[in-house]
Amino acid sequence: MRLQHQGKMATVVSVSPGRVRVDYNPPLAGKALTYKFTIVQEITDPVEKIKGFIELAYGQGRADGFKVDAQGDVVSITLPDSCKYDQRWFVAKYRLVSDLRTFAGVKTTRFVEEYVTAEPSAASGETHTHADGTVHAGPAH
Repeated sequence: MRLQHQGKMATVVSVSPGRVRVDYNPPLAGKALTYKFTIVQEITDPVEKIKGFIELAYGQGRADGFKVDAQGDVVSITLPDSCKYDQRWFVAKYRLVSDLRTFAGVKTTRFVEEYVTAEPSAASGETHTHADGTVHAGPAH
């Protein structure tokens, strides 16, 4: 019988007068498992392979914003803004580098962080004046 004891899942192994023996191991611990699977797609494009490794390391659906350039055994990965301050990325990138070395034969991995200031739109017609008297297009900064 499975039960929750002190916030942990457990299995009652035996019950005797004044004593209950409980096992906190997962139910499949120590058992041989056999898996059956079907390969539904083989990815041959190096960029798509690297994006697959990004998803494994950082999370499914998170590889879309990354720009990947693969030139032989050198890979450059431009980071999206969403991961630059994400604590999970700081851990995931080390796993990613390890996986690329081990499973994809990548010798050099470069991470590129770009911080681009957007140019103000002149079409908006909005302007602002600096303390020195200069007038610039766009909202005040």
